[in-house]
Amino acid sequence: MGGQEKQAGKKVWPVSAILLAAGCSRRMGSSNKLLLTWKGEPLVRAVAGRFANLPFLEVILVTGFQAEAVTRAVQGLPLRVVFNPHFLEGMAASIRTGVSAASPGAGGLLLCPTDLPLLSEAIIKKLTREFLSSGCQKIVCPVTPEGQRNPVIFPVLLKKALLELKGDRGAKAVLHAHAQLVQSVYFDRPMAFLDVDSGSDLQRLKQLA
Repeated sequence: MGGQEKQAGKKVWPVSAILLAAGCSRRMGSSNKLLLTWKGEPLVRAVAGRFANLPFLEVILVTGFQAEAVTRAVQGLPLRVVFNPHFLEGMAASIRTGVSAASPGAGGLLLCPTDLPLLSEAIIKKLTREFLSSGCQKIVCPVTPEGQRNPVIFPVLLKKALLELKGDRGAKAVLHAHAQLVQSVYFDRPMAFLDVDSGSDLQRLKQLA
C-alpha cells in the first residue's frame, strides 16, 4: 500500500502511529513519569510531538492513568486522544484500545510507548520507510546490541492478533508468533531507545541532556 494524498498534495504514510500513555508508572513512586519535564515540556508531549511532526495517516495517543493531566500535556498537537478504561489490566489493554481506534485505511500499526525521550524523528522515519518498502507486509522493529527495542510497526494483517492480546506483556507474543515476518533494522546506539522506568533512568537521562 503506497502513500495517500492528504492535503495540499502532501504524501501521507498509510500508518497509524499508536502511542501508549496509559501506564501507572509504578516504578516512579507517586510520580507519573510521562508528566516529568524533559527539555522544558512534559515527556509525553516531547515524544508525541515527534510523531505529530511526521506524515503519518494519524497519531493516536492512548491514555489511562491520570488521563486528564496527560491529555492537557499534549493539548494543541495534531493527534487524537482515546481513553483506555481498562488501563490497570496492563499494556495489552492499551494496545487493543489504540488498534481498535485506528483508521480502516491504515496499512500499518506502529506501537510505541511514550517514555522514550531520546527517540528521534530520524529513527522513526527510517523504521517507517523500511516498513513501506516492504509493501506494508513485514513487522519492522529496531534492534541494538542490547536487543529488540521500540517502536514496532505491524502490518494490518496482524490486527486481529493484536486485538487478542491480554495482560502486561505488550505485543511481543505477536512478534514471536510471526517471526518469519520480522524485518529488523539495526542501530548501534542503544541509548537512543532509553526508556524511563525508574529514578535511576531519569538521572542517566539528565546527564545526557
